[in-house]
Amino acid sequence: MPTCSASIEHERRIALEAWQRARVDQLFTEALDHVGVEWKQANAKNISVARKASVALLDAHVGPKH
Repeated sequence: MPTCSASIEHERRIALEAWQRARVDQLFTEALDHVGVEWKQANAKNISVARKASVALLDAHVGPKH
């Protein structure tokens, strides 16, 4: 989508409001639960997928992290 700003799209900071962040986290963790990926809330801003089997399952669904 074109932007109204003169800045280059990939240089603009993307900031979510607290309620938006909470909703994204909720959708993500629901999706992880749906496919059987074990996760934990590592801290206020991070969701962790660390168990080997869960990492492999996540990789199978979205591809490996590079």
